[in-house]
Amino acid sequence: MTSPLLIFALGVTTNRGGGLIRAGRPAPVASRSRSSRMSEAEEKAVGKLEQELSAAVAAEDYSQAAALRDRLAALQMDSEYGALSANSEFYRAFSERDVEAMRRLWLPSESIVCAHPGHEPIVGFDAVISSWRDIFRSAPAGGLEVAASSVR
Repeated sequence: MTSPLLIFALGVTTNRGGGLIRAGRPAPVASRSRSSRMSEAEEKAVGKLEQELSAAVAAEDYSQAAALRDRLAALQMDSEYGALSANSEFYRAFSERDVEAMRRLWLPSESIVCAHPGHEPIVGFDAVISSWRDIFRSAPAGGLEVAASSVR
């Protein structure tokens, strides 16, 4: 099963000469399948838990089903925490113009895509990181103020 790890959409404002400039919604897309976040053994363990849960429900063993449900929910919470942590780190890297932190956030793959506002999508790890480097170099001296407008 493939599910997006994280899609950022943000609005950027810059304070330049007392005025605010709204700069659209860049949306770097770093998608990873569940298997790219988990080892093969972890992936098998989750599948086994899901099968055991189905079997427990079918057998009407609800106490066992509840315990299995809770174990699966804990795994899901770990995934949600990871997404929230990545989101926080992205905004920190963006606000501080930290190219190296941005590099650590993106999947080192030629299949990643980043869509900055007003530009064609950028494909590939090196090109995406280069685009962030260019943005950070050209940012106004007053800095960048970042506000989340949509996080999925």
